[in-house]
Amino acid sequence: MKKKALLLAVLLCVSGCGNAKKDLPSDTTNSQPTISDTNSQSSSSDTSSQPAEHKHTYKTTLSYDSTHHWYESTCGHDDAIVKIKHTFSAKETPPTYESKGYTTYSCEDCEYSYIGNEKEVLKHNYSNELTYDEHTHWYPCIDKGYETLKKDEQPHDFEAKVTEPTYESKGYTTYACKECEYSYIDNSTDILKHNYSNELTYDEHTHWYPCIDKGYETLKKDEQDHKFKTEITEPTYEEKGYTTYTCEECGYNYISDITDVLRYSIKYNLDGGTNSLDNPDSFTTEDYIMLSMPKKDGYGFLGWYDNNGNKVETIEKGTNYDIELTARWSYLFVIENNVLVDFDETIIVYEARIPHGVTKIANGAFEDSYYLFSVIIPSSVTSMEKDAFAGCTNLTYVCYEGTLEQWCKIKFEYNTASPMFYGEQFCLLNENNEWYEVNNIVIPNSVTSIGNYQFYDFDNVESITIPNSVTNINYFAFRSCISLQTIIFEEGSKLTSIGEDAFSDCRSLQTVQIPNGVTSIGDSAFEECKALQSIDIPSSVKTIGKSAFSDCSSLTSVTIPSGLTSINDYMFVGCSSLTSIIIPKSIKTIGRQAFSYCTAIKTIDIPNSVTSINDYAFAFCYELKAITIPSSVTTLGINVFDECSELVIYCQAKSQPSGWAISWNTSYCVVYWSKTSSDILVIDGVQYIVENGTAKVSAFLDNKEDVVIASTVNINGKNYSVTAIGESAFWDCDNLKSLVIPSSITTIEEYAFLCFDVVFYCEAASQPSGWNEDLYDGNEVYWANEWEYNSENKPVPLKN
Repeated sequence: MKKKALLLAVLLCVSGCGNAKKDLPSDTTNSQPTISDTNSQSSSSDTSSQPAEHKHTYKTTLSYDSTHHWYESTCGHDDAIVKIKHTFSAKETPPTYESKGYTTYSCEDCEYSYIGNEKEVLKHNYSNELTYDEHTHWYPCIDKGYETLKKDEQPHDFEAKVTEPTYESKGYTTYACKECEYSYIDNSTDILKHNYSNELTYDEHTHWYPCIDKGYETLKKDEQDHKFKTEITEPTYEEKGYTTYTCEECGYNYISDITDVLRYSIKYNLDGGTNSLDNPDSFTTEDYIMLSMPKKDGYGFLGWYDNNGNKVETIEKGTNYDIELTARWSYLFVIENNVLVDFDETIIVYEARIPHGVTKIANGAFEDSYYLFSVIIPSSVTSMEKDAFAGCTNLTYVCYEGTLEQWCKIKFEYNTASPMFYGEQFCLLNENNEWYEVNNIVIPNSVTSIGNYQFYDFDNVESITIPNSVTNINYFAFRSCISLQTIIFEEGSKLTSIGEDAFSDCRSLQTVQIPNGVTSIGDSAFEECKALQSIDIPSSVKTIGKSAFSDCSSLTSVTIPSGLTSINDYMFVGCSSLTSIIIPKSIKTIGRQAFSYCTAIKTIDIPNSVTSINDYAFAFCYELKAITIPSSVTTLGINVFDECSELVIYCQAKSQPSGWAISWNTSYCVVYWSKTSSDILVIDGVQYIVENGTAKVSAFLDNKEDVVIASTVNINGKNYSVTAIGESAFWDCDNLKSLVIPSSITTIEEYAFLCFDVVFYCEAASQPSGWNEDLYDGNEVYWANEWEYNSENKPVPLKN
């Protein structure tokens, strides 16, 4: 297309009119005017007399030189030629390892081209590490495709190193090039041969000639199994028998097939008894034997006797004759009309199997049977009288051949009637007729009553399930079940009563939920259940006996049912973790020591149904801070609040009733008369009362460290200014660290602050005349201009 465009330009340039010069490209050089008639400069108007303009013809192929290209005129008129400069495109040919590089410049319109910008051929790159073969070494070319090129190739210069032969490997010479890593091995020599001893060596399996070369002593030559001959030595009563095996080729021998010395026999005449497995039937002169006791049901073993009538207890070392022994027995039991009356405790018996058919074990039958370790009781026994097993201090296993249902039908007259008074493990027979210890008691639903002492002192029992068929649990039924943790009453329980000491000393018991329907809980029913933390007493309960929960030291709270009319003597004595208790309005009497030693109780509300509070009822309640005694209480015993040194007592009565003991307040507790609950207000542990038209701080009931006394309080719908801090109000408040006293306080009574290391922040500018000096006893005091509230609204001393 470019060539045709060029041709078209030339044709236009030389065509018919004389204005061809105007159409030439601006970049053309050496352009000549087109050939025309010589009279071309004559008047243009005389056109008819001018000859026709000459038209040129051109070659169809371009001509070119180093600078231009053009179409030559075929008519020989060089001045008609239009030359155009080349327009070049460059093509770079990079250098290689064989030829130089260059750039080819070609005209885009014609065929003219030329070569310029030559670059030298590439130089090869070589490795810095020598490469080698068996003849030479060199540095190889690392250029891709030229790996066969070698630089500085030279033949190897070898150094020889001789390796001598050993007993394990041949010898050889190593030839290694001094300059590269090439090496090769030549001149191989045979391995060395070992030297062996001429004398046989042996062990328990083979014999051989050993190597005598140093370090090769384990090598064996001609190793073979022994060829033994045997020699038997028969046993005697003094020496064991044996067989000597001796090799016929070497000196090795050993002794085997050892047989025991001849043994003397022991014959036992048992007279119906069963021998102990510990008694051997033979012995040697080296043996010393202490004979064990055989067993015979119903009999006590009197001893072993020889044929000469001599009692034999041991077979001494050195005895060298056969022995015949006879067991002598004495009947252990005195049984009259199926009653086991007596047991011969003078005979050493570790296990007693009570004969079948015995229905009763009489009073003292096994008393003081010190050696008795286990007793087997038949299912025929239905009752055990007082002291039946008293004094059986080593009794451990109580094995009962009946079922748990049958055991529940046995009548126990007293705690020492039960073998479990001393026994530790109660065992029954399983389906394979094997003894197993009972740790979880599930009482069958055929049982309607759990009798006295039925499971007394079952030390290892952990849980008890009581069916809904049981209507009463009698006294001491589960006392001292020290591992008991869980009591499960089946749903729909028909239980109505829990007897005296029924669960006392069950020291692992933690929670109890008494079923609804129970109406009475007997004396000491849960006494000394030291792990008991909570107990649910249903509203159906109408009576709770004395000491029912005494010494339940982990019990924290309890709700007394509203159907109860009295809190009996010692009911909660020693419940040292009890912090709160609600006394219902049905209660009329609080018994002797009912709450004594309840050392964690701080407040108790006594309802106005109570008419009498008996001796020591709240004695030794060291944390008791406040109590209100209603005017209904007409009888108050001696030392009711003994050792309650921090207690403040509010009495609804105007003065001490005549029915109150003279010594009811031996601890000289602060007493306020004519006070009802409506006269008392507690804010943040501070107790306020109305007195003479103003309010007074009467007690502090909390363990807070920082306390602010209010300047005004609203009691029973009326505002009162707080003007006084009463006697012993902050008695022995060990945790108290700071106290803000408002400027409304005009009176501080004596002993109000029997506490130390307390910082007092007083809103008064100086000490009012009505303040007792006890305020300063070992405490810091800051007056109005000496302290302020910080950003946390806490009082702090001002900085100097």
